[in-house]
Amino acid sequence: MAGPSRSVVWKFFEVVKEDECKVKCELCGGIVSRGGKSSKSFTTSNLKKHLEIYHPKDFEAEKRRIREEEAKRHTGTSVETYFKRFQSESGETNRDRKSQLSVEEAFSRSKLWDINSSEAKVLHRLIGEMIATDCQPFSIVEDVGFKRLMGHTKPRYNIPSRKYFSETVIPSIYKSVREKVQMIVQHSENISFTSDIWTSINNTPFLSITAHTIDEHFQDNVIVLRTIHFPDSHTSANITNIIYQVLHEFHIPSYKVHVFARDNGSNMVRGIADTGYDALPCFLHTLQLVLKDSILEQDVIKELLEQCKRIVSHFSHSALANNKLTKLQKQHGLPQHKLLNSVPTRWNSIYLMLERMFEQKVAIANYVLDTPNLPTIDANKWNLMGKLVKLLEIFHKVTVRLSARSSTISEIIPQVKYIMHLLDVAISGPRFHGLGGTLTSFKTSAKLRFQKYMDSYNCILATFLDPRHKDVLFGAERLIETSKFHRGTIRQRLLETLEKRKLDAAIHTGESETSCSSGTESGSDNGNLPPREDDFSDLDFEKCYDRLVMETEDHATNKKSSRSESLTLFSEIERYVSCRRIEKDENPIYWWKQNKSIFPCLSSLANKYLSCPPSSVESERLFSIGGNIYTPHRNRLSPDTAEELMFLNHNLRYFEFQY
Repeated sequence: MAGPSRSVVWKFFEVVKEDECKVKCELCGGIVSRGGKSSKSFTTSNLKKHLEIYHPKDFEAEKRRIREEEAKRHTGTSVETYFKRFQSESGETNRDRKSQLSVEEAFSRSKLWDINSSEAKVLHRLIGEMIATDCQPFSIVEDVGFKRLMGHTKPRYNIPSRKYFSETVIPSIYKSVREKVQMIVQHSENISFTSDIWTSINNTPFLSITAHTIDEHFQDNVIVLRTIHFPDSHTSANITNIIYQVLHEFHIPSYKVHVFARDNGSNMVRGIADTGYDALPCFLHTLQLVLKDSILEQDVIKELLEQCKRIVSHFSHSALANNKLTKLQKQHGLPQHKLLNSVPTRWNSIYLMLERMFEQKVAIANYVLDTPNLPTIDANKWNLMGKLVKLLEIFHKVTVRLSARSSTISEIIPQVKYIMHLLDVAISGPRFHGLGGTLTSFKTSAKLRFQKYMDSYNCILATFLDPRHKDVLFGAERLIETSKFHRGTIRQRLLETLEKRKLDAAIHTGESETSCSSGTESGSDNGNLPPREDDFSDLDFEKCYDRLVMETEDHATNKKSSRSESLTLFSEIERYVSCRRIEKDENPIYWWKQNKSIFPCLSSLANKYLSCPPSSVESERLFSIGGNIYTPHRNRLSPDTAEELMFLNHNLRYFEFQY
């Protein structure tokens, strides 16, 4: 473990015997250059950067251990006691001291720290991080309560003005974090992006770009590049120019760009298309359009939604009405929940509104009887609402699943297959009686709008490279009726992609059969008994998925790879397919991390195709942060400062404040 230097980094590296210009990381096995050709020019800079990017927790833990040993060596006691001797500045007694302070020492201990002293800079940084991550206003540093707190804990700290934090501290932290983002981008082979446009409450428009990468150690990264001020007209040409500008700022060459996940706005569609890069429409936005095309545009449903909105609005504007509702909830043993209103831009808020209304059906019905100005929901509409809640709940779960930060585009095709299967079951069964026309309209719209995902090469390969799915959802002939891909064409296209990347045509191994990491075949048939009309359990994604697999799976996927000392690329594909699929709740990225040495060619493609998220929700999350930063009482922030705060709010948390 010991190296030719006393630097802490040598705890984690050893010199490569065959080439002393390189070292091997003992944590991940990565090879790192020592930055020179001879011992006189060797440095530890690259080693330190490697630890800061890939092993920050281990690196910090080792540095902390060394500091503690140094403290013990100088004091002969614990770190806590070492620091306790210097806590008189915070008002503590000096009982631990063996002698009384001199006048000069006492005076120096009461003197305020200089604004540029090392002690003050630490607190500047911590307060700046708090302002950014907690969406606090800069005026907090001038609040009486904050000043009292700091005066008690750090009496020698002279709190700077809000201007100092907005013009000096935050830009300094932004610069440091941006350098780390730049370093991650430079070390990434393939990068996917999300982008969206948002306007704050003071009509300041922004365009966001987030980066999604999987590094060589199969560590996935989700980082914010820019939330750039966008005052110009939101034309496709201006969007194209901003994308080029951001890629140039971060020195991202075109060959590293994998795909952009974006919404379905015509300007964004054209803007990204004009860059020449691949684009993926946000699946959740497309799902919202399908719902709007069909379910949410039916006259009877639109009338029901308007009635619900009026009732919810009545309670949101009347404290007296809320008190009466609470009494009715207690009287009928209902949960004491507030009613929820819908938001036009989020379809799932309609589901949440209806779900809460249906939960409080008895209380609301009794309240409306005594309130003549409110619309009356009759029995037929309550029945319709119950069916809508059950139907929309399914799509709400799809939305939640694909909104997860760990979700990738490999989940789109399974979810589409699930939705189409569910629609067939719903149309043919009795449980959604009365919604037949609505469901047929939904299926027509879904089939039309989802086709682009079923024919997307990026989605097809990502699904195939996800060890939870592989090719089990792809039929022997066609994926769905109009799809261009089936199992044979997928293998052929995958082979062409591998060859295009100039990977080796053969992989030598001495084992007759490779054992993949854990995973079990999922699913079993739970019987063919028809479900009860009030039983919706068989429409759960897990059960539907298992049924779909059984319908499409053939014996070809279970064949063992033949004994061979030299595996061609095609053989590597077949060997991967023959491995057992992992469970649906397991992490595919972690599986590839464990098995990258077994499938070196395929793992390089998994690194690329699994990096893309299924939606642009990461950009939307960023703008939710912006909504907490721009408030009615804080609407004069400059666009540059707002961008720095949104950038830091996400990236500081993601890096766990290690930068």
